[in-house]
Amino acid sequence: MREAVPGRGVVRQGVLTRAVLGLAACALTALVYIPFVDSPFVLDDRTTVLLNPSLVDLSDWRGILSYDRWHPLVAVSFAVDRALSGVSPLGFHVTNGIVHLIAVALLFALASRSHPGETSSTARTWAAFVAAAAFGLNPLTARSVAYISARADLLFTVGLLLAAMLAWGAARARSAVRVAVAAAVAIAAFAAVPWGFAAPHGPRRAYLAAAIVLLAAARFAPPLFARSRAARVTGVLAVAVLAFLTWRTLTLRSDPVALWRAEVERTPAAWDAHLGYADALREASHCAEAAIEYKLVLRMRPGQEDARRGLDRCR
Repeated sequence: MREAVPGRGVVRQGVLTRAVLGLAACALTALVYIPFVDSPFVLDDRTTVLLNPSLVDLSDWRGILSYDRWHPLVAVSFAVDRALSGVSPLGFHVTNGIVHLIAVALLFALASRSHPGETSSTARTWAAFVAAAAFGLNPLTARSVAYISARADLLFTVGLLLAAMLAWGAARARSAVRVAVAAAVAIAAFAAVPWGFAAPHGPRRAYLAAAIVLLAAARFAPPLFARSRAARVTGVLAVAVLAFLTWRTLTLRSDPVALWRAEVERTPAAWDAHLGYADALREASHCAEAAIEYKLVLRMRPGQEDARRGLDRCR
């Protein structure tokens, strides 16, 4: 008769808890984002996607890769989306959403890994859940997820998180091959480094910074979750509040007119912000207001052809 192994039930319970909470963080994130996958192109998405000359001929991979030599991974991802969904924003938003869910899953996997001498794996799992859910459902990260032109933020962060997870495994296994794989992934991530990528409009984004801060918080939070169940309840309530704030942010970012209006208020001296606002107003059939903005652009930058054409269309 086989003897029972002490602690096997505890191990199974810990694995089950980790799986359930990890899936919950991803599922909650997906539930909030799904209603917004058909949001229109906003801000610089028109230039990045619709007017991107490298995406006209998708068979010209040399042209796609050379269009922005510092961000080839981003360029390839845009080309794949263009091939699958044409000029519809749906496919581009779905890709951003999938990459964001991968980032949430990687952050949870990293944060929930146990450390030597740790007494409560359940507490670490709860800390990882709160950190991952707070990353997935966060107005700051939503600025990047809902903004197609900010895809570099997502790809770069996913690459670094994956490299960190591979490096962790390599260190524990003391494997030179795994170290090499982790280094290769980290190097590949720099094919999507967000710095220098053309997405000048909109408020500052903090996608990678949010991941780093929440990972650090998850590292030191387990003792708090181990001492008090109230901490877990508070963490869940905080995630609920962030989910509501994220929903509000996504609602705003699905309205091009509201976004460009906010951009004009943020940078009133920027002629291109006024031009974007005018185009959004015209496309929303508010030609009287659009004409005012077009005329303002022409005063700020005489001879601007896009403003002149837009004004003609409003007459």
